Amino acid sequence: MGIPFTSSETYRADDLNSLMQMVMAEDNNVCYTPLSNLKELKLSSDGKFYGAGFSENGLRAFTNWAGGGAHAYKVACEVEDTELAANIVNAYLCKNNDRLKDKAQLVVNCNTNTIIGCVSNRYRDFSNTQFISRVLGTGRYNVVEGILKDTKLRVKLVEEESGWEVAKGDTIHNGMLLRNDVSGWGSLHTRLFCFRLKCTNGMMVSTKLLDCYIKHYGLEQRFNKKVEDLIELTKQQYEVLKERTRISVSIPFKPHVLVEEGAPLSWLPDWSNRIHLIPGHKYQPEARSERYTRTLEMVENAPRKYTGPVAMDAFGNNPKSIFHMASALSEYAHLQGDAELQEQIEEGAGQLVSWAAGKKEELLAA
Repeated sequence: MGIPFTSSETYRADDLNSLMQMVMAEDNNVCYTPLSNLKELKLSSDGKFYGAGFSENGLRAFTNWAGGGAHAYKVACEVEDTELAANIVNAYLCKNNDRLKDKAQLVVNCNTNTIIGCVSNRYRDFSNTQFISRVLGTGRYNVVEGILKDTKLRVKLVEEESGWEVAKGDTIHNGMLLRNDVSGWGSLHTRLFCFRLKCTNGMMVSTKLLDCYIKHYGLEQRFNKKVEDLIELTKQQYEVLKERTRISVSIPFKPHVLVEEGAPLSWLPDWSNRIHLIPGHKYQPEARSERYTRTLEMVENAPRKYTGPVAMDAFGNNPKSIFHMASALSEYAHLQGDAELQEQIEEGAGQLVSWAAGKKEELLAA
């Protein structure tokens, strides 16, 4: 059993009002407690710290700051007796007591009395409400979706006046993905994506410039300037997004070409299954041949197996382009209701589109 976790709830929003209510409620619930304010750093026999429980990430961060790293976290989770697990963590706390009191603070959900993170005393708190408000002040946006868990926020915003057609009746708008976390597990992060009005999926399209982030450190004035620059830099790349999407529409969907050219495909749902049950050593010719065949079949079937009603209506079981493949899988990801799977597939689809744009000539000639 080890030290028990307090389960964390996932909240969702699909319009601006519900999004702001969600993040403002989170702001009111989260507080920072410097460890220097506490007399003794010690877990009780039930695995709690001054009566507060831990979320999974909270315990991971706490044991890391205590000096035990991944080993202490693993032991705290796997030791069957809770009191014994607490004593093991306490040994690390005793050894690093002065460092912890001088440098660290807890991030606590005061509503549930749960420790959800542990950060440096120099940590720059920039709330999810502040981040969203800054972006909304730069244009007119609609909220596609917002997902919040333990201060970890993921929001999709779509600009109202940014549409262009990839085909007759198929309009795409510029979208901006915002990610932030004020418990020490993430930076302020922006990325662009395509939003198809025909459906509710967002296809991520990334480039080196589009993947922008700021760590939660620095003087307030300088930090605020970095946030402004982050938003402006992201918006400046809309034309790059548009061009890469158009290129992906022009490149035919040819599974054998994608496999042979080394396309980034490890994000596909069945990717790991392509090597299961292959007989023989991996370096033997027959094993390599079998792996190629399975990979080819998996790529060919992916946009047919993992799709949605809009993609099926648009091209049925015959995806014509890289864009169609990415759109089908993005729509599937959105329909599953699994935030982690959705993020993985949407970002993978964007990597594929970005890769295809960089190899346009080779792929068109193949």
